Amino acid sequence: MKQPNATLIGTFVLGAIALLVLSILMFSKHRFFESAEQKVAYFDGSINGLAIGAPVKLKGVKIGSVTRIVLQFEVKDLIFRSAVFFELPSRQLLQMVTNQAVSRDDVDMIIKRLIEERGLRAQLMPQSLVTGQLYL
Repeated sequence: MKQPNATLIGTFVLGAIALLVLSILMFSKHRFFESAEQKVAYFDGSINGLAIGAPVKLKGVKIGSVTRIVLQFEVKDLIFRSAVFFELPSRQLLQMVTNQAVSRDDVDMIIKRLIEERGLRAQLMPQSLVTGQLYL
């Protein structure tokens, strides 16, 4: 009876492991090699229907997603408010701002101007009237 070739078996196992890791990276929702801007929006009212993973849209185009929701209590004013953390992929922001090459500082400056001069604000909108889900 012929002995199995250890080198061939080892190569097969390593190839299978590499294929498994590659498929996990490709089909995962996480972006391992992509940077993202972390932002936060505060809401005084109810955010019932908003969930982690909910889309963040600008003019109907998905530009990010909700990553964390925290209920905060303001002792001074005795009020509750919700902090909604979301991320905007840097590549998406750069494409959204201009077709030309710009730096991250330029993008931050443009977003700051949109907030201060044009009144850009986050608001909750119904994603589905049937399920009551919201998006930002």
